[in-house]
Amino acid sequence: MPSPAALTGLVDLAKHKKVFFIVDESFIELTTPGNSFSMVPRLKSYDNLFIIRSFTKILALPGLRLSYGLGPSVWIEKMAQNKIPWSVNALSCIIGDYLCEIPAFLVETSHWRLIETLHLILESG
Repeated sequence: MPSPAALTGLVDLAKHKKVFFIVDESFIELTTPGNSFSMVPRLKSYDNLFIIRSFTKILALPGLRLSYGLGPSVWIEKMAQNKIPWSVNALSCIIGDYLCEIPAFLVETSHWRLIETLHLILESG
C-alpha cells in the first residue's frame, strides 16, 4: 500500500496537470497501516482529491453497496445533482442507521486481523 507521502506526491503532480485524483480506500481498515495511511487528512489541502470509502468490505456485507465519497464540496454538489433518485436501497438505509455504533467493531477487527497475520507469519516459519 502506498504511503500517504507517496500518494501526496501523485496528488501534487495531478493538480499541476489539472487532473482529478481519486483514491479508493474501501479496504483501508483491512490493511496493516489501516486508517493511519488514509488520505482524508489531506482533503482540505487539495481541490483535486476525492476519496471513496465503503462499509461493505469491513462489515463483510457483499451486495449491500453502502459506500460514500469525500472530496471538495463542488464535486459533492455536482454528484448530488446528477445522482439517480434511488441510489441506496432500503436495506442499506436501515444498516446505515446503525453505522454510528461500529467504531469499536472497527478497532476490534483491526486488532484481530493483526493478531491473525502474526499467527500466520509465525506458523509459516
